[in-house]
Amino acid sequence: MSTRTDAGLCIRIAQATRQMTTKDLCERMGVARQQMHRWRFAKNLKLHTVEEFAEVFDMELSVFCGLDKIH
Repeated sequence: MSTRTDAGLCIRIAQATRQMTTKDLCERMGVARQQMHRWRFAKNLKLHTVEEFAEVFDMELSVFCGLDKIH
């Protein structure tokens, strides 16, 4: 049985870990708060979006995608 990564939860955990405000995250990603809100609560996202979040949080992709498993 495979378990899927909850991308939104990974974003929220990484954001808390890095102590990054939503405003700062929006500025770094170049998106509006409404878009960030959708991403933060989405179960799944496109790979290139997940890769961008991993880069913004300065994490390896595998580490970022595993955050929902350890919290």
